[in-house]
Order: sequence, then C-alpha cells, then structure tokens
Amino acid sequence: MPSYVVVGASRGIGFGLVKELAADKNNTVVGLVRNVEASKAKFAAEIPGANIHTVYADLANRKSLETAAAETAAITGGAVDVFIANAAIGIPVNRFLTDEVTSDPELFEKNMDLTFRINVVGTIESVAFFAPLVEKSKLKKIVVISSGAGDIDFILQSGMDMQSPYAISKAALNMAVAKFHLEYKPKGVLVFAISPGLVDTEFATDPNNPLTEADAANKNEAMARIVGLFKAYAPHWEPVMLTPTQSAQAVIKVIGDATIAKDGGKMVSHHGTQRWL
Repeated sequence: MPSYVVVGASRGIGFGLVKELAADKNNTVVGLVRNVEASKAKFAAEIPGANIHTVYADLANRKSLETAAAETAAITGGAVDVFIANAAIGIPVNRFLTDEVTSDPELFEKNMDLTFRINVVGTIESVAFFAPLVEKSKLKKIVVISSGAGDIDFILQSGMDMQSPYAISKAALNMAVAKFHLEYKPKGVLVFAISPGLVDTEFATDPNNPLTEADAANKNEAMARIVGLFKAYAPHWEPVMLTPTQSAQAVIKVIGDATIAKDGGKMVSHHGTQRWL
C-alpha cells in the first residue's frame, strides 16, 4: 500500500496531485496544509474516500514541519514511499532586477526574504524532516516541484527578464536538490525536481499583504509577456495553460518512471525531459 505525502495540498497542483493519487484506493495520501479544517471539508466534498489524511504544516514554520513528519509517521506506519514538496510562493513582479531594488529597496528585500523562506529554506527543511521516513520505504522517492524559471539556460534563451525573486529562489532550490541527491543516493533514495509546466493556478502570496488591483493588473501584464516569450522560445508550443489535473497527471507519470541513475539530482519537465514547454 504505497504512501504519498503532498506539501501544499489544498490548492492548485498540490490539490490535483492529492486527487489523482487518492483515486487509487491502494494509496495512502497525506496532504500537508495550513488550514486543516477547510482542507478536510474540501477533500470530503471533492475527493470522497477514506485514504486521504490531512496534517497541518507551514513552510514558514520549521517546528510545524517537524511535527508534521511525526504525525505522518503515525499515519503511515513510519515510512513514506513518495514525498512531494510542492508548495511555493510567487511575488507578481514585472520589472528588471535593478528596477526592483532601486524603486523600492525595502519591498525588494521583503519579497526576497519571503520567497526564500518558503521556496528554499522551508522546502529544504521539509525534505530534511521527511527524508528519514522515505528511507524506510520501498519506493524511496523525494520529489521537489521546481520550475523552468530556475534554469539559467532557459532564462537566457527565452529572454525572461522578470519575476526575479521567484526565478532566483527556484535556481537556489535546484541546487539544494543536487545536494540532497549526493547525500541520499548512497542510501538508495531518489531525489529530483520536476517543473510542472505552465499551469492555470494561483500562486500563494503573502497572506498579510493580499494583492491590490494594481498588483493584479501587473500580474496579468507579466503573464501576457511571459506567454509571448515562451512562444518565441518554443514556436511549436500552443499557449494554453495546463489545468492542475493535467499537470498532476503528467507529474505522477514522471515520478513513476524516474530512477536514480537517470534523474537523480536533476530537474526534469512534466515531459520527463529538459524541455520545459
């Protein structure tokens, strides 16, 4: 009975992953969320079944991650076959990096601190606390949901010059994946990253500072420009975003096919390649 843990399970790709994984009643699925009661209600309404467990965790709170690992161990019998570190935060920024610093230095520092706290530090801590459970399992897979935005070659080839805090954090996260791979390869644990594609989902944002109308307009402008750059980078690509379900299905297939020899320490796309679109 394989066990899966999905961080950020209440929305977007995370919810899509939980829904797809829970469809197989042989799976035990643990969703890590910040709002347990709301998530339980959502799961009960949209994913009927007894094989989903909801556990509190917040990537901004190290202690909650440690506690979540202990609670998960009690649910799964001490082992986790596949740990999926999915949650991330995105700050809608549509400016050059220099402009971000000079136009509002305090906001720039706040955005960078928050993005790194969640996307890098929190994700690293979640992997560290759950890795001992993965070591005890049969499948032994740790999957980090990253982004092609963290690939330097892609940035240079596509000309994607905005969304700096997010892109920089994902590049740092990809390095952490490589470091974890070197640590866990001798233990037979696969650690790798997947870019889930361009998905029609809302990024988590700073809960203490909801998006203003100007932020929303800036985000829409940025997305339109990103789509244009992507189309120039990959002329074959049809500019239609994946649904969370489509992305989750692709990600699950890549996870199933992945091996240490082929994928360890790398970031691959939802196609299982290094082509992001």
